[in-house]
Amino acid sequence: MRTILLSIFVIFTLNSFSQQKAWSEDTTYWYNYQKYLNDKIGLEELSKSQFPFAIRISSLNTITDIWTEDGKKFFGSQTYFTSTSEDNLENIKYLFRNEIIREDTTQIIRQLIEEYNILFLPPQDSIEGWVDGFDGTIYLIEYATTNTYSFKSYWTPTAFPLIPEAVTLSNFVLKINELLKENQKFDSFIKSLPNNISYRYGNAWTRKLINRKK
Repeated sequence: MRTILLSIFVIFTLNSFSQQKAWSEDTTYWYNYQKYLNDKIGLEELSKSQFPFAIRISSLNTITDIWTEDGKKFFGSQTYFTSTSEDNLENIKYLFRNEIIREDTTQIIRQLIEEYNILFLPPQDSIEGWVDGFDGTIYLIEYATTNTYSFKSYWTPTAFPLIPEAVTLSNFVLKINELLKENQKFDSFIKSLPNNISYRYGNAWTRKLINRKK
């Protein structure tokens, strides 16, 4: 049923015209952070998307984009990124790698979005008991059509095992992680960077040292 509803929604938006998108669920701090990050790693702002369906799922070091131009064929990309540790903030460097997601994989992700009802997940601040913390993992979910845009942030869903929505999001991102092998690919990305520099690794830092055995 959700598949039928989503298909109808996508077809409808293909025939919709609007000069200005309707925004919802904006969390200013994280929206500004994502906008800043987009500029640093060369990603387009999803709020400006003209696709009938586009979703972006961001976490500490990875960003997954899925979109369609016609409601039938779906495309995707995976971006891994980090930043250097510098005493002077102006000297911080952002490094990233972008990979295309295979079409058959994008279809699986689209199905997972429907299965876990991600497009209709309420904003965190409207879910009783789900609060922010000082560390952990922030997940940002952006969704855009030709005339609408929403931005939602969620703090560490695994910290709330008794909240159904948190369990849903936790299981969803775990499936995406396993499907795209995010952890392995990010580790490979870090290993490809220059030595003797500290890089952002989740909520901590890792220093890549020279392999002296070689």
